[in-house]
Amino acid sequence: MVAWKKVATRCQMGWNRSSLIVALVLLEEGYKAQEAINLIREKRSPAALCNPEFVRFLKKVSETKETLSN
Repeated sequence: MVAWKKVATRCQMGWNRSSLIVALVLLEEGYKAQEAINLIREKRSPAALCNPEFVRFLKKVSETKETLSN
């Protein structure tokens, strides 16, 4: 995991679409889905990634990345 990088993203409320993009970047940096979701909710809002389809998508991407790396 890489610390101290700053990324700015923007959507209407910043809770779903921009949070999804940030989460995907975090997955690329080595975070697991739940770690990325928790970090985003901590830094942005507990309401971030309130779209359950986005959360399922992130978890599936994370699982796929883990499977491919093993």
